[in-house]
Amino acid sequence: METTRTLKLADKQSKLICRLENNYDDFLQYLSGVSRQTLINMASHIVAYSEIYIYFTKEHEWEGEYDIDFFLLFKNPLAIMVDTWMDFRDRMTFDGGGIMSCLNRNKSAITEYPLAEGADLQLCGEFRFGGKGGVG
Repeated sequence: METTRTLKLADKQSKLICRLENNYDDFLQYLSGVSRQTLINMASHIVAYSEIYIYFTKEHEWEGEYDIDFFLLFKNPLAIMVDTWMDFRDRMTFDGGGIMSCLNRNKSAITEYPLAEGADLQLCGEFRFGGKGGVG
């Protein structure tokens, strides 16, 4: 079985985009079952999910493997991106570097998210966000 670390960059990017698409579909499915008032209360969160999904699947140019490898460790990388954006949106730019930089500042938050099947959170120690040290 080929591990995330041995996949080619283009394959990793395709795998991440597919996972983000599945995460977004799951989010839309969740929204279909909530009340109108809940939808109203979640408006900013819904907008964030949509904007971040579009940005990272259609517009973002992945420059290297670090960010892709990091997000592939998790079952729902879209939730990590959105939650990070929602927590730091007043202090960051809306791009991959901004989100990764904020993850570097809030390293403990990533342990709250379920890992993808076969992923090892200890690998996060190898990742550098925003050119700073690793997570962990």
